[in-house]
Amino acid sequence: MKIGLLFPQSELFPAIRRDLMLGLSIAQKKEPLTQWEIVPEFIGAAAVAQVESAINKCKYQHDCDVVIAWVNSKVMLSLQPVIAQLQMPVIVLNVGEHLSSPDWR
Repeated sequence: MKIGLLFPQSELFPAIRRDLMLGLSIAQKKEPLTQWEIVPEFIGAAAVAQVESAINKCKYQHDCDVVIAWVNSKVMLSLQPVIAQLQMPVIVLNVGEHLSSPDWR
C-alpha cells in the first residue's frame, strides 16, 4: 500500500511532518503483514491549488492508494468534486479550526 502524506507549513505545529511520519511508522510496526510506503508531500500554506496539485501528484505520479492530508475543512470542501473523480480515499486530519464558529461555511 502506498500512502500519500500531505503536510503543511505550520507555526503552531512545527513538528507536524515528523509526528505524522512517526505515528505511521508505529502503526506499520503493529501491522507487519501490510507493506506500506509513505510518500510525503509538502503543501505549503495548504491553499486549494497546492492541495489539489499534491493530491493529483500522489494519484498520477506516485500511484498512491490513499492520501492522508492535514488541511482545513474549507479546502477539502472545495476539493470534494476533484477527489470524487479520482476515486481514491482521502483521510482528512483537521485540528478543528472552525469549531468555535458554527457559520464557517
